[in-house]
Amino acid sequence: MSGAGQITGGGGFTPATSIEDAEKWATKNITKKVDYQGVDIKVANEINKQLYTARQENLILDVSKINKIGGAEEFNVGGNSFSIVQGRVAGRAERAWQVSKDTDNFLNAFMVLPKDKALEQLVTHEIGHLVDYKIDVAKMGGYLDKAIEKKAKSIKRKWTKIYNANKDRLPSDYAEIAGSKEGFAEVYSIYRIEPKLLDNVFVSHMDEAVEFASSFGN
Repeated sequence: MSGAGQITGGGGFTPATSIEDAEKWATKNITKKVDYQGVDIKVANEINKQLYTARQENLILDVSKINKIGGAEEFNVGGNSFSIVQGRVAGRAERAWQVSKDTDNFLNAFMVLPKDKALEQLVTHEIGHLVDYKIDVAKMGGYLDKAIEKKAKSIKRKWTKIYNANKDRLPSDYAEIAGSKEGFAEVYSIYRIEPKLLDNVFVSHMDEAVEFASSFGN
């Protein structure tokens, strides 16, 4: 299944030409509460595409709202919030990529990708957290199914072992220093965009995690 999870455009996703249209599209296709006012249209479209694709593939829980808090776009999923700092992505993702390249800084996983993929990587990283959270809910018995709970626990244990044993193969410094959850999100982002850049041990695990997350709930 390697590479099968690559994002190709979100199927029925339609890019908006204005923030108002982006909000209308999200309200119709993703969630009933949306606030993109003041957000760069590229950011709104990328969030819409990614959330729509993830829901179509049954990888994440229902999105209860998309709203800003301070300078961030926040996804509220299952009562948990995951944010993208707007200052990093709203028209600045490519500039952040260039600064990182000029300083030979591989803090973010977008550095293994072309500059024009920087924004996509930042948003996909956050989707990775939502996939991980769905597996966490299953691990904690949230689906009242012992087989699902057992499999979720197994996948989480496997990731901890893989993460700790392969830190030198992770796609960014941030993935290495920030812990296994951030490592999962960084690896997931590259897996979805350009899986051939990852070591096989990561691709194999993401294949299993994605297949599992899509197999239950919702």
